[in-house]
Amino acid sequence: IPSITVYGLTADIIQEILIGYSPPGDGLLRHLREQGYSDDDIALSGLCLRDKKGRLHPFFQARLMFPYWKHGRVVYFIGRQTCYTPQTKWERGKYKKLLCRNDKRTYISSTVSNEYFYNEDAAHGADGLLITEGVTDCIAALQHGFACISPVTTSFRDRDLPKLLSLTKHTKHLYLCNDVEENHSGEKGAIRTALKLEEAGRSVYLVTLPREGSKTDLNSFFLNHTDEEFQQLMDSAEPTLDYLISHLATVSNDEEKAELV
Repeated sequence: IPSITVYGLTADIIQEILIGYSPPGDGLLRHLREQGYSDDDIALSGLCLRDKKGRLHPFFQARLMFPYWKHGRVVYFIGRQTCYTPQTKWERGKYKKLLCRNDKRTYISSTVSNEYFYNEDAAHGADGLLITEGVTDCIAALQHGFACISPVTTSFRDRDLPKLLSLTKHTKHLYLCNDVEENHSGEKGAIRTALKLEEAGRSVYLVTLPREGSKTDLNSFFLNHTDEEFQQLMDSAEPTLDYLISHLATVSNDEEKAELV
């Protein structure tokens, strides 16, 4: 699989969660047809675009494919750009999510939904649950034995909060660990989510990764650090209010303070 080794993921975890690769061209379409699926069946999946003449074109081109699992079944996909992804304007996005039904794509099944969190089954029965922003960050945590889910962005949407609260209603402690970077986007997203959860009465802790270079995420942290070192970071993580007090004290610019809260 192109580029997958940079994430430090083992062959076992790749096989366990079936990380794959969508080839360029119409390779995916040919494969699905060879498996006996009709074009109408394939169109229902959202894996292909249908043009005005009714022809199908694979939506994911030369991308690493990460399936979303729920109760032992794949319910959604997200594709990560690789060096082989075509250099066209509609392929510029680092990540592309599976197509869903809308007024222009009525051929896609209404059951295809973008309302899932990545690895959300991990929330069931977890006393302590880690929340991080990236797909590979979440998988790295899973590989190292930490129960983890991800919204696959810096923070949860407002409409996702009821579901997040429902999933974590029996979770004693929630740990947020986003990217550490110069523009603080990960930190801002973590704070937004933490405040929403705190308002709902949850115990939330903010895990701060050591910044190494221009950016550190959970995936890159595990490339150079042990499980024990990350557990120490979780054990020393600050509750949301303490985090805000201690970190805002180090920010001199009022606009930066306002952005953080």
